[in-house]
Formats: sequence, C-alpha cells, structure tokens
Amino acid sequence: MDTIDEQVDLVAEAVGALNEALDALRGFREDIVGDMRAYAEAKSERWAGSEAGVAYESWIASWEEADLDDVDVPERPGDLEGSEDSYLNGLLDESVAQALVLDLPEAP
Repeated sequence: MDTIDEQVDLVAEAVGALNEALDALRGFREDIVGDMRAYAEAKSERWAGSEAGVAYESWIASWEEADLDDVDVPERPGDLEGSEDSYLNGLLDESVAQALVLDLPEAP
C-alpha cells in the first residue's frame, strides 16, 4: 500500500493536470467571448434591445463570470490525529468538490 505522501503526490499531480486544462479553458473563454462580443456589436441597436439580444448578452456575461479558477491542494497538517485514510479521503473530497463546481453556461 502506498504511503499517504505518495497518495498526496498523486492527488497533487492530478490537480496540476486539471489546472492546466482550466488554463486552456480560460484561453478558450477569452477567444469565444471576443467572438461573441464582435457578433453582438455587429447587430443593430434594435436587436440588442430585443429579447434575443438581451438573452445573448446574458449568455456572454455567463461565460465571463464562469468560475474557472485553479484548484488548490489543501496542505497536510503537521500532526494528524486519526488515520491517514481519513485525511486522504478529505483531501480527495475537497479537491474533487472544487473541480466539480465548474459550471459552463448554456446557449440561450
């Protein structure tokens, strides 16, 4: 069986890969929001004030506000009271929970 330090290293490695993917997604978001803004700006003022225009602006805002922050690996406390398994499970639960908060906007 691996030691907790080896398991923590594996989690940190996985979180690192996730953060790289989030970085790429932030770049994609920047590109797509730019394209979306260009599309909306090319439309008429009438369209911008219409139900479709308002929905489109809301969709853009959803993309801009999407939480794509890096996930942090919680630090291991120096003195653990309890089993290493319970710490590792807590570490995994916290990291996975942070990753699952990702909620990409849907098209209007």
